[in-house]
Amino acid sequence: MFEEEYKLDYFEENGFIRKKCSECGSHFWALDEEMENCQDAPCTEFDFIGDPPADRTFSVEEMREFFIDFFADRDHTPLERYPVVARWRDDVLLVHASIYDFQPHVTSGQVDPPANPLVVSQPCIRLPDVDEVGRTGKHQTAFEMLGHHSFNTVDDPIYWKEETVEYCHEMLKEMGIDEELIAYKEHPWIGGGNAGPSLEVNVQGLEVSTLVFMNMEKDPEGEIELEDVNYSPLDLDVVDTGYGLERLAWVTEGAPTIYDSVYPEMINHIVKRLDFEHPLEEESYRRMLEEYTNLAGTSDRDYRDESLINDLMDRLSEYGFDMNRDLMIERLSTLRGIYTLADHSYTIALMLSDGVVPSNVEEGYLARMMIRRALRQINRMDRELSLSELVEKQMDIHSDIIDLGKKELVFEILDQEIEKYGFTVEKGKRMVKRELDEMEEGGTLAIDKLIEFYDTHGIHPTIVKELSKDFNIEVEIPKNFNAMLAEMHESSAEETEDDVGEEVEKKKDLPETEPLYYNNPNAQTFDAVVIDSDENEVVLDRTLFYPEGGGQPPDRGVLMTDDMSYSVKNVRKNDGVIIHEIDGEISEGETVKGRIDWERRMALTRHHSATHIIMSAAREVLGDHVWQKGAQKDVENARLDLSHFKRVSRKEIKEIEKIANRIVLDDIPVRKEELTRDEAEKRFGFKLYQGGVPESDIIRVVHISDVEDYDAQACGGTHVNSTSEVGPIKVLSTQRIQDGVERLTYSAGMATVEHIQRQEDLLKEASSKFNVSPEDLPDTAERFFNEWKERGKEIEELKKYKSVAMAEELLPGESIDGVEIVVEVVDMDTKEMLSTAERITSEEGRVVLLASEGENVNLVFSRSDDLEINMIKILNEAAKEINGGGGGSPKTAQGGGSKPEGREAALEKGRKLLLEELSSESK
Repeated sequence: MFEEEYKLDYFEENGFIRKKCSECGSHFWALDEEMENCQDAPCTEFDFIGDPPADRTFSVEEMREFFIDFFADRDHTPLERYPVVARWRDDVLLVHASIYDFQPHVTSGQVDPPANPLVVSQPCIRLPDVDEVGRTGKHQTAFEMLGHHSFNTVDDPIYWKEETVEYCHEMLKEMGIDEELIAYKEHPWIGGGNAGPSLEVNVQGLEVSTLVFMNMEKDPEGEIELEDVNYSPLDLDVVDTGYGLERLAWVTEGAPTIYDSVYPEMINHIVKRLDFEHPLEEESYRRMLEEYTNLAGTSDRDYRDESLINDLMDRLSEYGFDMNRDLMIERLSTLRGIYTLADHSYTIALMLSDGVVPSNVEEGYLARMMIRRALRQINRMDRELSLSELVEKQMDIHSDIIDLGKKELVFEILDQEIEKYGFTVEKGKRMVKRELDEMEEGGTLAIDKLIEFYDTHGIHPTIVKELSKDFNIEVEIPKNFNAMLAEMHESSAEETEDDVGEEVEKKKDLPETEPLYYNNPNAQTFDAVVIDSDENEVVLDRTLFYPEGGGQPPDRGVLMTDDMSYSVKNVRKNDGVIIHEIDGEISEGETVKGRIDWERRMALTRHHSATHIIMSAAREVLGDHVWQKGAQKDVENARLDLSHFKRVSRKEIKEIEKIANRIVLDDIPVRKEELTRDEAEKRFGFKLYQGGVPESDIIRVVHISDVEDYDAQACGGTHVNSTSEVGPIKVLSTQRIQDGVERLTYSAGMATVEHIQRQEDLLKEASSKFNVSPEDLPDTAERFFNEWKERGKEIEELKKYKSVAMAEELLPGESIDGVEIVVEVVDMDTKEMLSTAERITSEEGRVVLLASEGENVNLVFSRSDDLEINMIKILNEAAKEINGGGGGSPKTAQGGGSKPEGREAALEKGRKLLLEELSSESK
């Protein structure tokens, strides 16, 4: 497909020949008449390794500067990099390519680009290849994509295919690369809902660039089909180029691996800490590593595959090198770990410094996955390596693109994650053992179960596999397990189409409803005409009723005709049409008067503006890594879910409250503006999208600002005109709703006054109980608490004496086959029963079966250490008589049930099972 698209004048005029790859069958363009393959791996090996095709060497920093300058000299505007978290998009989590910066709104023509043409060096994170890192010698999870882009319309063409290929070829030549070694491989491109022809630019086995000519967008009605998806032409012709910064540097240096080219300082640091030899200047060692990269990087084999090692030994022998096989495998294994840590520590530094908070969802999940992969690698090396130290060094090395002002925050997050990881693993191991114990011996653990163990309990398959040996359970770990997880969690953010069904079909011909609530924020009544009526739902030509959206519930109120009044029960919006659900029917064409419930509207409005204020205060107190994960406003209170790596302290809550109320008292204007997306982003940055990413090219921005901007968000909700109208703000509670997400519940305005009054009533009521003033209540409560604790200690001492006395009373028990058995119903709680059982079984040859009196029956079954009887098994069978069960250890089991009439039967069944066990033991 696209064959005609690739027939460029530039190729023809400069002597390029269209050829067919002898290996993969793809078509490519090259100057060398004798070039037989497309120069992409695995069609050829990495011929540049050890013999770079360029006459000069570039470091990563030099390559970035060279690229930016090359295109700046050709009238491209350089842009600052975007964050690696795609805050401006709701269909992806992380930035995978420089074009992500401009999808979907610029590439669709909806929004003007920030410059045209432009050039950018964009840090990216791609995790689908995470399992390949360190193995192949070429894969990375974090990299910079150099991109030059142009956005062409019919009226304003910038440049298209001819110029793009010419720019690429001239730049590679200026780098000193022999043009006879360059191949342009034809390949259709699909990504981000767009598609088009593309050319992959390959040099001696390495793809250094992709030149995409994006001219189609996904469209169910489109006539062009690619990979079973339909596409239609775009309004724009977009030049989307992606040059691998690190790959370009690597190809000019010819190092054995991309890691040695990109992370030399980091690798040297790790090598020294491990006391590991990595002598690249030694010919035999360097040749071993070069050939290993050629073999592993062009196949799915690595040092664990005997066939690869055999091939590697043969190649080294041809060069006259005889290396110890086992030592070579050991060194390659260690190197994979070193390369992995060099790569992962950089990725972690990028993610955390760009504001990702580790958690169990979305981008936080991916950050935690990378941190735990790095920690497991460190643990495998069994050395005193510190992940925090490695990340700090990466931040220092890459200070040109990483914000060093975030160091303290990054280290605090890492400390929390490292501590949490140790706890999670120990807890998770116990859970995995329980699950494995319930499986049949000789069985195989399903992949879904491995994913569940990791996602839910943080236990990596390697740990599960080790534990499974004790249970004779087979565990097969997919080679791409981590990639599977990354793709699964990233795909959860992909764009989905709203299922609006029949309603949209029914309302699609109606004009958009004129919303009066923006331009007339203080109006309480309005007149309108019913333009559509369907049972208990009406559409008006205009309305003051705010429809549910943005976490704000809909307005309530009434619609009145000349002779009737109807309650408005719900209001919603579909494609600009506002639908009112009422408790009756109004005919189409009737004129109505609407009145909103003003008290409710103002309560919701105050809470919506308070949400923006709280958000601003929280970012000031906790840090600008804080990001809104959800919000809901109501009449009595509101809640805001924030990304944060630890619990918010009481001190921090007080500070948030102070800042929020200072903003209220300062009577700051709350401005509402409609701006183009580009203008809004330039003025306020991506913090605009705390509450989500709007689809339209015109954004309603609500910003609290005078001299400085306290908060600015894209928001369609109702808001006050000045912060003083919000009234007092009070944080009512905090809650950890999931790992990495804190929920603040708060009130504003009269809701806060009512809350304070309720608290005062409770305080006075509590004070009256103690017959003291509210001021003396804390001291009085502390005194009573201390007295209560002392009484508790005395009671515990009495219970100990009771257990001793009961043990003496129950002994001696029934003697059977040399074992003394005590079976009794006692007036004790579980703790007392356990203590009594412990005393009885402290001597050899004893078993005790106890049941408590009362409506709820508690059981304690225990034995002395010398007996090999599983008391859990016996108790669980006996507990069936009381509709219960239990747990514990084989020595001491405890449980209970809710059927008191079965108490005696439970003890009798326990005794019977015990005798059977003793009988089998004696045989």
